[in-house]
Amino acid sequence: MPGGRGRGNMRGNPNRLGPYNRGRGGGRGGHFSGPGRNSVFIPFAPFDLEHCAVQFPKVTSNEFDSQVGEMILERNKKITLSEEDSEIMSKIYEEISEVLGSFYTEPTEMSRLKVKHRSKQEDPQSIDDIRTVGAFANETLIDGVKELEMLITLRNPMKIDEFGEFSDKLTSALPTYTISSSEEFASIKVESLNGFRAHCFITCSGNKIKTSGESHLQKRIMYKNFDMGKRAKWFSENCVDPNIRLLARILSDFRVRFEGFRGMSQWAVELMAHYSMSSFDESGNQSIMPVPSALKRALMLLSSGFFLPGSAGIRDPAERDGRSVHQGFSKLDMDNICCAAQTLLRILMQGGGRKVFGLEDSAGLLDEMQVIDDVVIQPSIQCYVHVEEVTPDPPAVAEAPAPVKMEA
Repeated sequence: MPGGRGRGNMRGNPNRLGPYNRGRGGGRGGHFSGPGRNSVFIPFAPFDLEHCAVQFPKVTSNEFDSQVGEMILERNKKITLSEEDSEIMSKIYEEISEVLGSFYTEPTEMSRLKVKHRSKQEDPQSIDDIRTVGAFANETLIDGVKELEMLITLRNPMKIDEFGEFSDKLTSALPTYTISSSEEFASIKVESLNGFRAHCFITCSGNKIKTSGESHLQKRIMYKNFDMGKRAKWFSENCVDPNIRLLARILSDFRVRFEGFRGMSQWAVELMAHYSMSSFDESGNQSIMPVPSALKRALMLLSSGFFLPGSAGIRDPAERDGRSVHQGFSKLDMDNICCAAQTLLRILMQGGGRKVFGLEDSAGLLDEMQVIDDVVIQPSIQCYVHVEEVTPDPPAVAEAPAPVKMEA
């Protein structure tokens, strides 16, 4: 019938826009979005040679991988945290934990009866858990870094007034340490006389964070600190192989030595090490790759734009919305990471591994031209240019002309 909903690909009046025009390229089932529909952004997956091992067989010799492996082990011995520094940090953690444990005591039976009919916000405050998080807990901390991270999980959300009192009590209980606090990040830094620091982050359980109000610390910061505990738990459960920690230390060393990698967070470095070391066969079975192959894979992925805008990257397992770990990086940092990885990969594959791993002088390695075996290697140049948006001045309002006097 004319104007009716006919059968087939074109339903109804083909000249009519709206829900009846659902043919090819129309709405549901078509190739393109119909009128008024929002497009869906689909991130791209950078080229990964490990996923195409059959189509691209290996051509480098095993001797090259063995040489790279020896250099990695040699560098790992130099950057691994010394036992002396590890013991000092452990003592600082134990001392702070003991002091924090004395701040709040478990409520007695009499106090429980007194607060039985009170609201949940009036429950007595206490500490549910104190643990180390970050690189020190994951055993990826490198030598020369004298800071450990601690997570203090309270029973109830902390009020802004309580945060200042909490910091003052910690200062009184630790007179030999320098204490500084930041309400903006809900954190307290404890620094010893010999330069070792403990960065304490405050949070509470996820369900209790929802109940916090304007008088409490910011929800956003409490959730951010809460995710630090989730990351430490995920790493301890999924990164059991010690070679993953070894590769994470090597990448952390790159992050310290080369300015181009400083835009990466420590958590991104650890996830990159886990991703690069993991290999899956056609049946979905996971295996651990050799460290030299995993390092080359990491540099290849970063060189191909793994952490560039629009890339799928690595999904952050601690984030509730499943976002990629590099979405918090600035565009300039993303560009610098890609350029640094491209230059290091060219130098490494040409035989300059000792400079790449810091076993020889590597000053200006990413900024100056390198000549290795008569081969000239130019460093990659950043392509991102930050353009500041200039707000145009409002147009000037023309003054009205003075009235003309009419003479008789």
